[in-house]
Amino acid sequence: MIHFLEHNQIDKTKWNELIYNAHNGLIYAYSWYLDLVCPNWAALVNEDFTTVMPLPNNKKFGIDYLFPPFFVQQLGVFCLSNFKSQEVDSFIRAIPEKYKYIEILLNSENVSLEKKKGINLNNNLELQLHSNYEFHYKEFSENTRRSIVKAAKYNLQEVYLESPVPIIDLFRKNRGKGINNLKDKHYALFKKLCTACSENASIELIGIKEQDQLIAGAVYFIKKNRAIFIFSGTSNQAKQTRAMFFLIDNFIKRNAGSGMILDFEGSNNENLARFYKGFGASEKPYPGLKINRLPLLLKNFKK
Repeated sequence: MIHFLEHNQIDKTKWNELIYNAHNGLIYAYSWYLDLVCPNWAALVNEDFTTVMPLPNNKKFGIDYLFPPFFVQQLGVFCLSNFKSQEVDSFIRAIPEKYKYIEILLNSENVSLEKKKGINLNNNLELQLHSNYEFHYKEFSENTRRSIVKAAKYNLQEVYLESPVPIIDLFRKNRGKGINNLKDKHYALFKKLCTACSENASIELIGIKEQDQLIAGAVYFIKKNRAIFIFSGTSNQAKQTRAMFFLIDNFIKRNAGSGMILDFEGSNNENLARFYKGFGASEKPYPGLKINRLPLLLKNFKK
């Protein structure tokens, strides 16, 4: 039997132990992460607490709904052992009727749902660093290898940063200018996530400088054997010097042979996907789920 738990009913110690030991556990699903991105999150759990599903929820005009929080790529069903598609289906069916609109992102282990109504697949790219650097370098695309060679001609310096703020500022001054749905509150949230990650997991804040000027940077959230490339920023100089090729190549050099998974956290954007594939990353699709239970007059509640 599957039980619905309101936020105050969740045993977070027990919850985090399950996510840590789950075969498909992800950093987004830990209680300390969810508490920041959706403070009132609820959950579905099975009878013996071996399978769970976080429910990020909110209310608008008196209507309860589920939504994908910022800085969370995948949630869905998490389990201590491999599970069957029927179990995932059971959790989907168990989502309480009070949630009249559902738009959530599941995880890559829930892909058996891909042919069902309301399911769409999203693209993620991962690189498992199981071999030495020489092996991985041979898997790079010709363009990626050429860009790494070009980057070496510049006086680029990799530095460890103490704060995500310089990377956030770099992003906001450049690419972030064209992203209207990212507000001050979202950048403030990301800073809190970085702090929480440093306290509960591990974080790498990497900057690339040219002539002592920061031209590129990236934030990695790391838990167990997975490093998530969750945020980055670049300047116009970074494009010219191929600084991001330099940055990611260095990460692969440092971690080659460790068995770590470099999770690029995307992308459905073809250009970004091509960039990540250039490092030998493989597609790892994950489903999104939309269910509209609203009355006919309210079907346009969220579009």
